[in-house]
Amino acid sequence: RAAVMGKVILCTLALCVSSSLAFHAPSFLPHKASSRLPSVSAAASFRCAPPLSAARLGRRTAPLSLSMEAQVESLERSKTIPWKESVAGKDHNLLYMPFIDWHLNYFKDNFPAMEDFPFDKELSYQRSGEKKPPAVIESWQFKTEQFRKIRMTYIDAGINAQVYNCVIYPDYKYDMPILGIDFLSFGKKKVLAILDLQPLTQDPEYLEKYIQPLHPIRTKYEDLCGRMSSKFYDEARFFSKELLLASS
Repeated sequence: RAAVMGKVILCTLALCVSSSLAFHAPSFLPHKASSRLPSVSAAASFRCAPPLSAARLGRRTAPLSLSMEAQVESLERSKTIPWKESVAGKDHNLLYMPFIDWHLNYFKDNFPAMEDFPFDKELSYQRSGEKKPPAVIESWQFKTEQFRKIRMTYIDAGINAQVYNCVIYPDYKYDMPILGIDFLSFGKKKVLAILDLQPLTQDPEYLEKYIQPLHPIRTKYEDLCGRMSSKFYDEARFFSKELLLASS
């Protein structure tokens, strides 16, 4: 299943990330006219998608004020990826380290102008105390002309937990969904993998343009057709109907 999710990530990134040239050619068609164009692929839809206004999306137009906490950068720290050994010892696998390594290199290769996105130092790295089971969490943040924030997080707690989380936020001038990726492993048997293009609105025209292209991927892999538990999340509010989810 990890191998399948790796292939799915590649397919999804091909749909929503690698079309970097399309970002430089936004359509000047009115929104209603462009939304009626056929959505052959996400790459094609990028070219016919006029940006929604910040007011329409209900988002801030002004940047948030900088935190008074010490700020940290990520490009230099990311040179330690892939990690060589688990904090719990060499007998424990860093299960998702190949994924974050591939993902990071993909962005560096395809977005050479990628920059640091400074954030609070205390949020960048934490390690468990001496009297607790060994665990570490580290995060990295970047930005490009097309993406206002790319946040990657890895949790290593040996066999108890291996987690890779990545969220990619398009720039405010685009109306594209947010790409969210979660790989989680707890103990020897519990594995959860989630990938979704989280829509900014539930407008039918918007969903047809950006979410529908995921449908062929979802139907191709039966094991990825799980659903989020309503105990924790409102699926209709936070996720798309084409969410890819596998668990064991």
